[in-house]
Amino acid sequence: QVQISQPLLAGFGVATNERYIRIAKRNSQITDLAFKAQVIATVTQVENIYWDLVNAYDSEQISEQALGFANKNLSDDQKQLKLQAIPAMQVMTDESAVATAEGNLTVARASLRLNELLMKNALTKTDDPAIDEMPVIPLDLHGASDPNADKSMDELISEAEKKRPEVAIYQMQAEVQKQALKDIDSELLPTLNMYGVYAGAGTAGPVNPLCNPNTQDCSTNLPTGFASMLANTFNYSSPEYQVGMTLSINLRNRQAKADQFRAVLQYRQSQISSEQQQKGIRFDVRNSKFALEQAQAHVEAAQKARDLAQKTFDITKQEQVLGAKSGFDTLTAENALAVAESALDAAQTAYEKAKVDIDRATGETLERTGVSIDDAKLGVVTH
Repeated sequence: QVQISQPLLAGFGVATNERYIRIAKRNSQITDLAFKAQVIATVTQVENIYWDLVNAYDSEQISEQALGFANKNLSDDQKQLKLQAIPAMQVMTDESAVATAEGNLTVARASLRLNELLMKNALTKTDDPAIDEMPVIPLDLHGASDPNADKSMDELISEAEKKRPEVAIYQMQAEVQKQALKDIDSELLPTLNMYGVYAGAGTAGPVNPLCNPNTQDCSTNLPTGFASMLANTFNYSSPEYQVGMTLSINLRNRQAKADQFRAVLQYRQSQISSEQQQKGIRFDVRNSKFALEQAQAHVEAAQKARDLAQKTFDITKQEQVLGAKSGFDTLTAENALAVAESALDAAQTAYEKAKVDIDRATGETLERTGVSIDDAKLGVVTH
């Protein structure tokens, strides 16, 4: 027996029956995109940790230089005091400067150790005591130039709308809701099915021995073996055909209508969420672009201030050698230079973080850092 049934109204077409297959495929793609977004967030976080480490490393170097100069200035003034060339108050001032520099160096070293710990915690899978004792020395103290700095706002927004995984995620979610709405609309239609049936019968068996073979009721040409019975089943000797249609109409299909109303609301919500997400991406790109420009301006200003502080220190030191300035003046100029160098270091760190952030905002983090999404899935770096 072979039966074929085809819906003509509700449930018509292959798309309705493939609904959950398509939804499952979309959900799989959405999961992959969400994983990519998480990888971008993780790489961005590690980059920020690295530039904090660079900042702490430079701060320690600056503090060591300041302490070295304070000790040298104290030693020189102590010699001058023995010759009674300067008052004792100057040496006390130098000792106070040394104590302050030592405290700043202690704080800088503690900050460096903390940032080393954060970097190790981000890069290692297990707690290894040998790794805990190792120092982390940053090799790149300045990042490469970012091409996003020279791009217009429209170009950055266009790239973000193409490369940000969140855009594709919201688009796929909207497509799923739209398809669900179509499928539910199909369920509201009356059920009209056309069917066709073909059946072949194979009858066989020995004649009843109690029946008189001379009578008409006991005469038969049916086969007696199984082989002939199977042959009659498929040789159209006893066919049966059926063709028909069934119609079912729900006068008040409240459940389907409720599902339809819910699907309409979900589809509208997905449209609103998609629009809000696109608006948020545009705002994020603009904000990152402005932050990058501001950070770049701060670096340039801090660099000029540092250069001026260096010139002031050099001139003051020369005047001290000539006797026109005191050691206190030179110490003050050196402190101003240390402050300017710290401000420049902080500005450069903020600038590097701004470049990291604009890469994230435009969805170019993985391309810029050379991170493979396949390596991220496997957890093993192959290149």
